[in-house]
Amino acid sequence: MLFKHALFRDNFLFTNLKKLYLQNTIINNMSEEFTYIDIAKGIGIFLVVLGHYVNPFFMPDYFQHIVNFVYTFHMPLFMAMSGFLFGKSFGKVNNYRSFVLKKSQRLLIPYFTISILLFGIKYIAGFFVPLKYPAELNSLFFHIFLQPNSGFAAFLWFMYTLFLIFCIVPFFRKLWILGVFSLVLYYLPLPDIFCINLVGQFLIYFTFGIWIYQQRVTINKQVSKFPFTFIIFLCLYLVPQYSNMIWNASLSLLVGLCGSFSVYLTSLFISYNTKSILYKCNYLLGKASSQIYLLHTFCMGAIIPILSLFPVYIPQIRFHIDLIVTVCGGIIIPILLAKYFILKNKTLSLLLLGCSR
Repeated sequence: MLFKHALFRDNFLFTNLKKLYLQNTIINNMSEEFTYIDIAKGIGIFLVVLGHYVNPFFMPDYFQHIVNFVYTFHMPLFMAMSGFLFGKSFGKVNNYRSFVLKKSQRLLIPYFTISILLFGIKYIAGFFVPLKYPAELNSLFFHIFLQPNSGFAAFLWFMYTLFLIFCIVPFFRKLWILGVFSLVLYYLPLPDIFCINLVGQFLIYFTFGIWIYQQRVTINKQVSKFPFTFIIFLCLYLVPQYSNMIWNASLSLLVGLCGSFSVYLTSLFISYNTKSILYKCNYLLGKASSQIYLLHTFCMGAIIPILSLFPVYIPQIRFHIDLIVTVCGGIIIPILLAKYFILKNKTLSLLLLGCSR
């Protein structure tokens, strides 16, 4: 009897430990389920920093072609990934006011803070050096509130536009209705005031991201087909544009969708090998993508004039050195600033990154 009781007790203990282990495994898998989205964001933010690099002395033609290629899909990719991460909440936002307040903290507070800081820096710098996008006091209100996609802080249009999209999407409960609405909006000639034209241009990619989220189980089984998707994307990119606005808009839409989807599948493929350098680097960049996005302009703007002090007389060599140093600095410095300085202060975290500890 004692033996049977002990055996029963051990089996009971083993069974409960097994259940606990399985529960923890499920929880860990859930937390790691979307690591490929962080990888996609990592790829995207690297391309953003690369595309924002400008050398005042020499820009080879091949690099300009790379930038033009990147610009066809890198912001559609970020909109699609934003839609993917919102996918779980789509049709389930019950407290609209609370939702909008949360998004305003995450997006608008750093938008206004970075805009004002950048204005102050460029306004003072304008007295000493010529600027491509100078900051003028009489246009401060216009460029921050009315037309964020132009002027001294044009790169912040994404924050402004994404906030407006978050304000619109909760009113839709059916994805197909949102899809039709966003497609119609895409082709409408909308004004550029309040970034309304950009909402019309990018809402379709946000909707596409929600669709990917809903179909992710089926889609993720097709990861082996990512080279085929990338080939289609390249073929579409090479299709020439004409004077027909509908044709050009449709071609841009297809290229943006195919490019975003190609990066999504590529990220999924990379996520299978957690020990690879591609996984580790892109995952790190993805986790810090908002920090890099908000702070990289300051860092790159500081690095470029410093590099100009060092004499390198061969333009091609100078360009490649400056490119590597500036892009790496635009990625690494924001991560270090956020980790060791900004995130240690609650006020700075809120104002610069839109997050509260």
